[in-house]
Amino acid sequence: SECTASLAKYLDKLKRSEIGWDVRVALGVYGSFSSRAYLNSLRLRNRQMYFHKEIFKTADVIVSPMTGVTAYKLQDD
Repeated sequence: SECTASLAKYLDKLKRSEIGWDVRVALGVYGSFSSRAYLNSLRLRNRQMYFHKEIFKTADVIVSPMTGVTAYKLQDD
């Protein structure tokens, strides 16, 4: 909702063909969330940040996998 609101004055002046498909898709997704959902996500984000700050009081790093699959075996080529 924040993105849609900040870009509204510019988007009204553009033709649909002047906006890339990726931007149209993104704006469609952004527009599907209500202000209430946005505020709730900010609350969750703040809660996550609190827990991360607490963790880093005793840890220097968090190590976790970056992908959901195991690395492929190296080939001999």
